[in-house]
Parts: sequence; structure tokens; C-alpha cells
Amino acid sequence: MDYCSFTHSEEEYLAAVCLCGSHTCRNSFLHFAGYDMFHKVLEQNYGSSKRFASLMHAGIGMKVSASDQETLIKHGIQKAAFQGDEMPAWLQKYTAEVLRFAEFERRVLPYKLMETLPD
Repeated sequence: MDYCSFTHSEEEYLAAVCLCGSHTCRNSFLHFAGYDMFHKVLEQNYGSSKRFASLMHAGIGMKVSASDQETLIKHGIQKAAFQGDEMPAWLQKYTAEVLRFAEFERRVLPYKLMETLPD
């Protein structure tokens, strides 16, 4: 039986022994996704140049948008994350951008992992 469970931990994958005895068993109830798939999604959608551009864009003197503020609040990033100090505007903007990518990755990654399953 395939539980469609994934891990990026090689240690966990090696310890996940399946004892079903089926002739088609792959001897593990986990699929090993490794870091390659996570890295691939990151580089395809938020590569080094995009990350650098996001940081530079955040440093431009624009105000923090309502969308940025909503994203920060949604993820619980408030003053407490910075020991009560007011977060600089550029940091708020950049953090919101990174959080939006994390939301995107959360939506896309399961589908990318499913693509790696053997037929």
C-alpha cells in the first residue's frame, strides 16, 4: 500500500521499513524527496536574482502596503518578533515577500512531490 508520505530526512527514510511482504513493495512506507525537490521549487520560482531583487525593492523608500501588513499579521509577525522594537519598513516589506513565497511553496510543493512518484 502506498501512503503517499514523503520525507526529506534520509535518516527517517532509511528507518521507515515496510513489512507488508507485497511483491511490489519498495521496502519503505515513505518516499524520499531529498532536498533536491525543495531546492528545485525554490530556484525555479524564487531564484537568487529574484531574492536579491526582492531585497532591493524592499529597500526603496515606499511605504509598507496594506497587503504586506496583512501578510505579516496572518503569519504572526509583529513587534514581538523583533523584541518589541518597530520593524523597519524595508524589513517588513521583505519579510512579507518571503512569506508570500512560503505560501506559494506550500501550495505548489505537494504537486511537485507527487510528480516524483513512480507510476
